[in-house]
Amino acid sequence: MKKAAVETTEWYIAKMEAKETHLLSLKVMRLTKPTMVRDGAVAYEDGLIFPGGVDSGASKVAVSDVVTLPQSFGSIFLGETFTSYVIAHNESREKVTNIVVKAELQMKSADKARSMVLLSTADKPATAELAPEASVDDIVSHEVKQLGVHILVCSVWYNTKEDERKFFRKFFRFEVEKPLDIKTKVYNDENEIYLEAQVQNIMSTPMFLNRVQLQAAAAYTSTDLNQIEPPSGGAEKSPTASLGERQYLNSKDTRQYLFKLSPKDENDPSLRTNTALGKLDVMWRTNFGEQGRLQTSQLSRKPPPVHNIEVKVLDAPGEVRCGAGFAIKLAVKNWSASPMELSLKEEQAKLDAILLDGKSGSSLGTVAPGGTLEMSLNLIAVSTGVHTVQGLSLYDRLTRTTHPLKPLPSVFVSHPSA
Repeated sequence: MKKAAVETTEWYIAKMEAKETHLLSLKVMRLTKPTMVRDGAVAYEDGLIFPGGVDSGASKVAVSDVVTLPQSFGSIFLGETFTSYVIAHNESREKVTNIVVKAELQMKSADKARSMVLLSTADKPATAELAPEASVDDIVSHEVKQLGVHILVCSVWYNTKEDERKFFRKFFRFEVEKPLDIKTKVYNDENEIYLEAQVQNIMSTPMFLNRVQLQAAAAYTSTDLNQIEPPSGGAEKSPTASLGERQYLNSKDTRQYLFKLSPKDENDPSLRTNTALGKLDVMWRTNFGEQGRLQTSQLSRKPPPVHNIEVKVLDAPGEVRCGAGFAIKLAVKNWSASPMELSLKEEQAKLDAILLDGKSGSSLGTVAPGGTLEMSLNLIAVSTGVHTVQGLSLYDRLTRTTHPLKPLPSVFVSHPSA
């Protein structure tokens, strides 16, 4: 009984290990450009050895005019175009008929797997016949937009001379890596938002940045602050890049970019809680001009605290004399759903170098929901130095609520005899 079980097991293993031989062979080769020899020496088949650098006369440059073909599948980065040459070759001594070749790219992510057909001759008239040593081939391309493991599944169908339908497939696995590391910082300045982006090349090869743009969200317009406007009346008429025209980025190098987002409608109440800013679009070239493009997911910000009253400084002096009075012009906006009857209130304990020149508790007027009240704040400086106006608030007589009057500017108080 045991002997029979062992014999059955050995027969099953032998059957599983036996591979069916096919009349056709399938090869998949990635199409990529050669690389420049950077250092060392290159040995050719005839035994000649050439140095890795070229003497340009004045100095020896880092790369040469010697190129090498890729020796492996190589790295594939997100945003690049994956291109492969698929060939089915008849290695037998008999012809085959009705050949169909299909290439399918399978992508795996954390939540699901999906596939995409890159090539299928089934949609076309099948190749009628393939003579011995003849081939059928095609080129497949796909712009890689997802990180992680990818599997190129190539399938072949054909008929033998006995009209038997044969089928086999091959799997080619590769992993897509990140080419860039992008970090962002957001700065809120009243209604305007400043976005800082740090772009780092994390590939092992250098790259040339063709474009770094911010595609603003629907509520904003974007201004590129990486351009230097020429002086008026000068010879130059077009802006120049602040980092130079050559956006060359070595491996592990980082470049910094700054963009300004301005609201299309400053009175839009959704701006106060809106988090979406836009997407960063980066385009680059590597080695022999291969192009890559990467667009980030939606960039967001942490919205500033929401207050029923918004204070904006319209006009304020930068310098005043000690003992002299001065005025600050403000705009107060009511973001609540109810009207406000406002009056000015001072906190004596917080008043120090700059005092209120007037009566506390004086009425400022009524502000409707969504409305704006412009007011002039009369002050007097009593101490020299740089001081911030503080200790003032707005009191709503209807709801009996106190709202801090801020942000208020800082002023430089000079000596009277200066």
